[in-house]
Amino acid sequence: MAVVRRTSGPWMHLGAAKRFADQCVLLEAAHQQAQFESEEAETLLHKSLAAVILAASALDAYANQLLHDKQEVKDKWKARDEARSAAKKRSREKPGPEILQKFAYALEQRGRLLDETSKEYQDVLALIDVRNSLVHFWPEWTDEKKEHEKIRSTLRALNIAPSRVATNPAIAHFPEDYMGAALARWACVTARAFLERMRDEAGDSVTTFPAV
Repeated sequence: MAVVRRTSGPWMHLGAAKRFADQCVLLEAAHQQAQFESEEAETLLHKSLAAVILAASALDAYANQLLHDKQEVKDKWKARDEARSAAKKRSREKPGPEILQKFAYALEQRGRLLDETSKEYQDVLALIDVRNSLVHFWPEWTDEKKEHEKIRSTLRALNIAPSRVATNPAIAHFPEDYMGAALARWACVTARAFLERMRDEAGDSVTTFPAV
């Protein structure tokens, strides 16, 4: 009998996010006594950007896995998603992030409810907001106080420290001022905590996630 295998999407994405986050920590540690120059700041930006986006991608990968593991649930989701997409075009309703809709549906089909009041849920909402602000980036001048300031306020409320790049005012503007080790680590920890909760709620005794 042939052995069948499949790649774990959440493990792949979260493991990659953790790798980039670790590199951010090392890069900032190497500049404890020195100011970041432009090229080094760009490297930190790229690594932390990768960590945040990949950590959020791990969420979607596991939501897809939960839907895929029950074929009837997968088929129902596709039909429901098509119906919701059509309804959304006719409505002003603004549903929650699709990633979280997937988790809610996967749990619902297993007789469970997604607890939107939990710390893990609230933190992952913030992670998705940060991810969206970076993936669907809207430029702003440094003297504007619009969408970028909303994201800054979210990060301050979560007690996420600014990047060490922020010590150089010539290059300390969003997203560079927060794209560093603290944000990268928070993204990984937040994603893993939510993934573990979803795994437990779904009764999944097989899937594991990398340590972060």
